[in-house]
Amino acid sequence: MNPRAVLFSFLFAAIFVLPSSRSIADPPFSSDNLLGKVRPSIVQIKVIGDKNGSQFTENGTGFVIDTAQGIRVMTAGHVIHPDNFWDDPKNRLIYISWSNFGSTIHPDPVTEAKVEDGRDIAQVYVDPFAINTLKIVNFVYDPSEKLYIPTWPTGKTKAVIKEADATHSNGFQFSLSGTYDYSESGSPVIDRSGQIVGILIERTGDQGGLALVLNSPSAAGDVLATFKANPVTKLVLPTRVQLNFDELAGNCTFLGKRSALVTHKPEDMPFGDDVLRTVNKPDTRETLIGKALSVVTPVNIRSRCPTVIDGSAYYGKVITRMERNDTIRPQQIFALNYLDDVFYWTTVASAQKRQ
Repeated sequence: MNPRAVLFSFLFAAIFVLPSSRSIADPPFSSDNLLGKVRPSIVQIKVIGDKNGSQFTENGTGFVIDTAQGIRVMTAGHVIHPDNFWDDPKNRLIYISWSNFGSTIHPDPVTEAKVEDGRDIAQVYVDPFAINTLKIVNFVYDPSEKLYIPTWPTGKTKAVIKEADATHSNGFQFSLSGTYDYSESGSPVIDRSGQIVGILIERTGDQGGLALVLNSPSAAGDVLATFKANPVTKLVLPTRVQLNFDELAGNCTFLGKRSALVTHKPEDMPFGDDVLRTVNKPDTRETLIGKALSVVTPVNIRSRCPTVIDGSAYYGKVITRMERNDTIRPQQIFALNYLDDVFYWTTVASAQKRQ
């Protein structure tokens, strides 16, 4: 081969191939590139529970960290609220949404969380879909250093990012420039490398936000060290032998959805075609109340019937699974209009395990 041709080929590769490889491996810094790096660790949180006998909801943002005690979702304490805030903290349901590849994942709710007394920090035990976690590093107040807040406010389909300046620090907390929505509470405050220096805990009266300094995982307080529960994504189902079906009264189960009258999918009419046809007609629906309905296709019993908020349905946690030939007696039936379909649910007056 001609030596000049070899030299030209090498120069061509050096000029056109190598810079391209470097640009792919190390893209120039931008807030959008930073968001792409940390977005899998940012979650949206909705908490639904009862306070003073009425349903109460709270919204916030959170982030996934990996501690010596396991994976956590951290958020602001007032998003979760202490146990004494709720009528029954065991019935407080925490919904955590991850955004991945353009779709949003809403797993079954969890109930295990701890709010640290005296500091606006909470942690929730989860076994997340995404293993991406953020790290906490020492925060050194420098008003010339730009900070970033990846956040997932209500109404957004995935996390966004905001640039901010730290305008004041007293060593324990610092003020942020910019404006923030109430549902952005709990967002991490990160540096340009994507590591956590603080957590957004409050909106100020006019503009800006207040962040709590997190110097290290231990700076999140004793809450990280003293919370001993095991990670969960959903309630561990009790065995059917141990489960007392007499205690299922007041819980909720799915009777079917209208579209199953056309599709005939078994999972969409768990009590069979006849029950679905009956419940689909308002003038015959009430005849099912108190009547023993036999399970045809296994169906879950949940802690509460679903609620639609801001276009999304939030289901109660799974209590147990009804198997074929188990029976329930409906107590109160209602129709839920959702996703261009009608879903029929009922609270349970009683349930009986098959003999």
